[in-house]
Amino acid sequence: LLKNIESEKKSKSYLDDIEANEFDRIVTHLKKKLDNVNVKFTNEYSKVNE
Repeated sequence: LLKNIESEKKSKSYLDDIEANEFDRIVTHLKKKLDNVNVKFTNEYSKVNE
């Protein structure tokens, strides 16, 4: 029984790690997209103001 509980804890923490990594990946992806939009906007805006 104790071994089962241990392995369940391990698999749970493993899943938590995967979820955290996935979340980080999504956040990083969105941040890159936002940065790109920001750069494009800044470039266009500075062209307009020249």
